[in-house]
Amino acid sequence: MVTKAGSLPTEARQRMRGGEGEVCISHAAGALPQGLRLHARLTLPPGAGIGEHPHVNETELFYVLAGSGEILEDGVWTPLSPGDAASTGGGKSHALRNTGDAPFVVMATIILDANLDAG
Repeated sequence: MVTKAGSLPTEARQRMRGGEGEVCISHAAGALPQGLRLHARLTLPPGAGIGEHPHVNETELFYVLAGSGEILEDGVWTPLSPGDAASTGGGKSHALRNTGDAPFVVMATIILDANLDAG
């Protein structure tokens, strides 16, 4: 099934998970298959971020599409640029922020761990 650009919902979240600014969430699928909680493009304008939060019983995957930013894992901020990927799960926490002067764009997918164990 093909879904054309602009036909899926987009939402703006202020101070997402306690972060700074506004994050635009562009959903990349209509009804999600069982086992997925999120599949979306996240756009963080300069200065915006997603606050630190855990992923319990689920794993979040990020793939950087554009811009520059950082991810917080285990108390350490690590730079991210296009083509980089990150994964957080197993109850660990992470945060994300734009460190550049252009939008920081990532593809984010959250998979429920029960589905990871089944594979």
